[in-house]
Amino acid sequence: MPPIATNTTFLDENLPVGEYEYYVIAHYEMDCVSDSSNHVKESVELEVKEVKKLEEVRVYPNPTTGELFVQSSKFKVQSVEIFDIYGRKVLVPTLTVLQSYDLTVLPPEVYFVRVHTEQGVVVKKVVKL
Repeated sequence: MPPIATNTTFLDENLPVGEYEYYVIAHYEMDCVSDSSNHVKESVELEVKEVKKLEEVRVYPNPTTGELFVQSSKFKVQSVEIFDIYGRKVLVPTLTVLQSYDLTVLPPEVYFVRVHTEQGVVVKKVVKL
């Protein structure tokens, strides 16, 4: 029977935008260790300078089980992007007339919704149940 991994999580927080490469050494049960030939390349894309006046952009319901609405009475929403907690873009939904987005394809998790308007960008945290 092959060894079973006991820990596969790594979190590198507060990184600036850029490209990063990590070399992974897996630690298995019974003190087995993999070689460092495993590596992961990641891009950080979530750095955003928010405009204070965009706080009135609404993203609801939160938490949501699937359908998500983005609304603003003052600003036109130009595009929406959805990122996971690691800053990876997981969805670029198509803008609809009702500005509703289907998140049923995403697993339950915390996401960040980046909303672009003609006045700037705002990021809202959303919980998908």
